[in-house]
Amino acid sequence: MINLPSGCRIYFAIQPINMHASFDRLALLVEEVIQQSPLNGHLFVFRNRQKDKIKILWRDRNGFWIFYRRIEKGRFKIPRVTQDCIELSYEDLRLLLDGIDISKFQRFPESFRYGIVQTFSFSAHATTKSVFTPLTRIVTRFIAVPLG
Repeated sequence: MINLPSGCRIYFAIQPINMHASFDRLALLVEEVIQQSPLNGHLFVFRNRQKDKIKILWRDRNGFWIFYRRIEKGRFKIPRVTQDCIELSYEDLRLLLDGIDISKFQRFPESFRYGIVQTFSFSAHATTKSVFTPLTRIVTRFIAVPLG
């Protein structure tokens, strides 16, 4: 994956496109569908009808790049939304390109994303006649702590 400059946004066009589209056609789709300028340095993601190919248009200071991804088995899990375009985070794009359904994930609010982890153990003994031996379990508890 490429290292994106700070402030780079990722726009995903939900409607499928013809994968024969090259630089000029994709730049036109950015203006028509996503309603952004293709020259602003953001990533613009497009997919085909079969959901097995993705093209990404990006412009750096020297010119345009096209990234093309095809998966051999399965399909990309495209979020079901009513808009023509959605904005993705960098992490969401990586999950999408790996074939993971990002619509099934629920994130913590930004201020609760990191916290303190406490680990403790306890013993559980069988209370009925059985051949089970006492079990020692490790339990990890996540405590959300606001950051800032």
